[in-house]
Amino acid sequence: MRAADAINLLQFLSPAADNEFINKLKTGKSGLLASEAENILEQASQEDKDNVNILAKKIILKFELGHLTDVDLNQLIAACLTVQRNANLAQTWQALYGNNQNNVKQPPQVGLPAESEMVIENNLTPGWFKQRALLRLYVLNRQPEYYRNLLATIKSQTWNFVFKLAVLGIAGIVFGFAGLIVIVWQLFFFKKSSRLSDAATAKYDWKLVFIVFYAWFCTQLLFGIVIIWLKKINVINLSVGSHSFAAALSIALIYMLSNGPALLYIYFFALKPQKLPFWQGINFRLGSDIGGTFKLFGIAILAWFAAIPLVLFAYLLSIKLFNCAGSSNPIIAIVMDAAKTDNFITILLFYLTLGILAPFVEESLFRGFFYTFLRGRYSAIFSNLLSSGLFALAHLDPGAVLPLFCLGSIFAYLVEITDSIVPAIIAHGLWNGCTFTLVLILFGNF
Repeated sequence: MRAADAINLLQFLSPAADNEFINKLKTGKSGLLASEAENILEQASQEDKDNVNILAKKIILKFELGHLTDVDLNQLIAACLTVQRNANLAQTWQALYGNNQNNVKQPPQVGLPAESEMVIENNLTPGWFKQRALLRLYVLNRQPEYYRNLLATIKSQTWNFVFKLAVLGIAGIVFGFAGLIVIVWQLFFFKKSSRLSDAATAKYDWKLVFIVFYAWFCTQLLFGIVIIWLKKINVINLSVGSHSFAAALSIALIYMLSNGPALLYIYFFALKPQKLPFWQGINFRLGSDIGGTFKLFGIAILAWFAAIPLVLFAYLLSIKLFNCAGSSNPIIAIVMDAAKTDNFITILLFYLTLGILAPFVEESLFRGFFYTFLRGRYSAIFSNLLSSGLFALAHLDPGAVLPLFCLGSIFAYLVEITDSIVPAIIAHGLWNGCTFTLVLILFGNF
């Protein structure tokens, strides 16, 4: 289980916010989960020492586990004062957790600001961490009614989460079984010639392909350096927190600026010299020998069903062979935070980024440009393996290499049987969009 999984699941699996649950956190399977979450937060706070949201989550969890030290608290206080420039925020955390003993009845070392509850509400996303901080506040402020009401809310949320988990589990089994049927149908009954359009015979060579990917890689590297610098000087903040729209907009712009130029590189370096129109060069066709747009859309939906059991198998294989369970991509944690906001514009922006922008750019590069180029020279199997492998490795996410390779293979197969990247774009968008919807259902306010 990776960072996003361990940390975010902690926010919802509490059967009751009481001492019994805290004891369970320290032992058995829950203890393993809490221990990994603590290690992940520790590592994240070392990598991003000025991120107040991460530092706050770390001290809350370590306090509940009885592991909080003065060094942890001082790091958070310093970040509140120097980065956020918010004395009330610093005073609130100092008052709540200034005593390292795991005893919620311990009086605060400093007075709690009157707006402490608002400070917690504004600086922590909904979930386990915010609930624990508020419970601590209510005890210190001697507000038993607020404490009991929050406990009741937590129990209600827990039963709601368990119900949604059960429903989604049943739906997953049904959809997975449907996916197996699609796979069997493809293997034994579906026939299609392996001829691609004339775009696959484009005259650009490996040198130009290398230039396109090298330019794209350099663009990614450059923007990565710029983003780190902007975060360091506190110009941008990718933590959702109370600035959910700003975080969603930042992620959309960062993706567009770091990955969007790949489309320009394809056109100017490879297609324009060959006098190939962009849409023809990436094999973007709304119809093919297999049918029109609606049929291509239907094929994409069937591919999404088929992807469910295949990707699940790839995840299980990752656990078995490489002890990798889940993605380590930091964007996952941001997306899971976004699921807990009530901001419709934020959620819509994430859908546009994950479900439209990312699929179009990535399919244009890896299937429309690279796979089509390969198929003009090599067999379908070799082209699929090479393009899917590069697609998986390009994400720089070791924990998700096999699942990403599996998805890339499915998308390349769609191009092969339809002679168009449109179904691959649709299937990719469906996968991203449905995954985000799943996160919304599980972790959102539904």
